[in-house]
Amino acid sequence: MELINEGNKLKLTDIDCLVILVKAKRLFTIAASYLLFQNASSEEELFLIDELDKKIKIKSQPRSKKKSICIIEGLSFEKEELKGMLKQMKKLFACNGNIVDNEEHGLIIQLQGDVKNKVKKFLMTTYKIKDDKICIFE
Repeated sequence: MELINEGNKLKLTDIDCLVILVKAKRLFTIAASYLLFQNASSEEELFLIDELDKKIKIKSQPRSKKKSICIIEGLSFEKEELKGMLKQMKKLFACNGNIVDNEEHGLIIQLQGDVKNKVKKFLMTTYKIKDDKICIFE
């Protein structure tokens, strides 16, 4: 992590701050799931534990004859964190995208084009998400 020197003040870049927040949230999630599992007394509480351990699903959906949309669901980030992630992906993959609030799946990122493998590599390198947590559907 590099610090940018602006005058006499040291400032973290936005990406570094986002990575720190994601790592802190992951640690909190692990600790919360451990505590819930130790004290789980009902099926409803065990369901909540399972929700914390969801997989990220990446799939491509045809839009027209040659065009498609890449859909990323199961990301357990806040909306502000997703906005930063989307901004990075749009710039890196040279495509457009948006965040959709779905009743069934929660917050979903949609990107133009078939960028499934690029998204997987991006999540694994930038956010240190393990390979077994990401599922790509053809």
